[in-house]
Amino acid sequence: MPLRLVAGRHRGRALAAPPDRATRPTGERVREAVFNILAHAGYGPDEGDAVTGAVVLDAFAGTGALAFEALSRGAAEAWLFDSSAAALGFARKNAETLGETARA
Repeated sequence: MPLRLVAGRHRGRALAAPPDRATRPTGERVREAVFNILAHAGYGPDEGDAVTGAVVLDAFAGTGALAFEALSRGAAEAWLFDSSAAALGFARKNAETLGETARA
């Protein structure tokens, strides 16, 4: 099953992921739940959306699914970190595919 972005301007776009289990991307349902909480729980400015305009840190980024979901939903930029060069290669490829290299 392909890994896809859940919402925002990149909704439905597929992300590249390594075939092995060493990198396990954050699942669609988990990302959807996290971003619904951030959008509707009043953590942002004036108790509004916490994602729009935010700078996001995706530590243990792997494919970058969490960071690209945030960018898709209106985050200003995302910083991706991972100890695996191979995983960061997939994150870089995903940034290029989505046209997000300037913001990721």
